[in-house]
Amino acid sequence: MATCPDISLVTVSTNEAELIRACFASVQCHKGDLQVEHILIDNVCTDGSAEVARAENPDAIVIRTDRKMGFSPNSNLGLQKATGRYFGLLNPDTEVGPNALSRLVQTLDQHPGVGLVGPRLLNPDGTNQHSVRRFPNLMSALVRRTPLRFVLSGGMIDRRHLRADFDFEIPQDVDFMLGAALIGRRCAVEEIGLLDEGLPLYVDDIDWCLRMHKRGWRVLYVPDAHIVHIHQGVSDKKFFSRNTWLHFRSMLHFTRTHGLRQVMFGKRPVAPARM
Repeated sequence: MATCPDISLVTVSTNEAELIRACFASVQCHKGDLQVEHILIDNVCTDGSAEVARAENPDAIVIRTDRKMGFSPNSNLGLQKATGRYFGLLNPDTEVGPNALSRLVQTLDQHPGVGLVGPRLLNPDGTNQHSVRRFPNLMSALVRRTPLRFVLSGGMIDRRHLRADFDFEIPQDVDFMLGAALIGRRCAVEEIGLLDEGLPLYVDDIDWCLRMHKRGWRVLYVPDAHIVHIHQGVSDKKFFSRNTWLHFRSMLHFTRTHGLRQVMFGKRPVAPARM
C-alpha cells in the first residue's frame, strides 16, 4: 500500500520557468528522507514551466489551467489535490535550504496545537527578510499603500507593522507570515478552509493566518528552517498600478469578511488554545 507523503508543496507558475527550475531543484536536493509531493499549477504558461518542473522532479504533479486565475484559486487547485500529512504553499521565487522542510515537518509533529508554520525567509544576499509581521491596521495600511509612504515609510507605524525589532533567532507565535512558504496541518486547514478566492491578489496569507488564530490554532515561526525568497514586491514599486488596485480590492474583501474593528486595530484574536 502506498504511503502518504510527509508534505505536499503547491507552487503556482505564471511563466516563471527559470524560477521553477531553481525552486524544484532545491526541494529535490534538500528534501532528505522526507516523502515530498510537489504540485505545479501551470496557469496557462507558454514558457515550458511544466516541462522544467518535471525535468527537475519526474514525479512532480502538474495541473494545467485553461484560463488565467488569481493566486488563491490556483493554489486551491493544488491544495485540493494534495495527499500529504501536511501541505502548503511554496512560491516559485523560493529556494529551499538544507533541512528546512524537515524542520517544518518536525515542528508540526512535535506541536499538535500549531496549525501553520513558516520558515525564516532570507533575501538573496543572506539577510533576513521582513516576512514576520503584525496584522495590518488602518494606519499601517495608509502608510504602506498610499502616497503617504513617501513621507512616512520607515517611521514608527511602518516599523511596528514590519516588526523591525523582531528576533529572528527565536521560535515564536506570530500574527502572520508571508505566504511565500507556509505549511499547514491538514486537519487545521480542513477546519478553517482553503485560501479565500474572493481575494484577487495578496492578503490571502493574512486572511489564512487570521482564520487560524480565530479557531485557536497557533501560527509559529521556525527560525532554523531557511528558505531564500526573491521577493519581487510588484505592488511596492509604483502606486496606482493594476496590482495596487487588486491589493485595495483584497483589503476591502478582507474588511467585509473580518469586520471593520479588525482592520481598524489589527489585533490578534484570542481564542481557546489547542493543546
